[in-house]
Amino acid sequence: MPVPGREIFPQVPGINRTGGWIMTTLSVISYIERINRVYRLIRMERTGSLDELASLLRVSRRTINNYLEELRLMGAEIRFSRRRNTYYFGNNFVLHATVEARIDADVLDKPHEKEDDIYNYNKH
Repeated sequence: MPVPGREIFPQVPGINRTGGWIMTTLSVISYIERINRVYRLIRMERTGSLDELASLLRVSRRTINNYLEELRLMGAEIRFSRRRNTYYFGNNFVLHATVEARIDADVLDKPHEKEDDIYNYNKH
């Protein structure tokens, strides 16, 4: 279970609304896809070591550790087997991830002089 008052994705800018900027929808989707890929590899018990998993996903060891911590915050008991050389779940954890995108109606109705206005409409 997440700790009360703690964001589920604390290191993702924009998810924590007190941060300075809002993350693009594609960045959020990409993040969720990577977390989901880590989840599936753990579920299949085919992660390899931390270094191997980082190499497979083309991210740093620190990023993998962040993903593992996020899954733990969601209730996953993640363990590592040296004998099998893989991470695995110590409980029956199931990841449920959905993405909801919203575009304000006034953005769609407003003529845009510059292309940047579409991506930064909150400044108006």
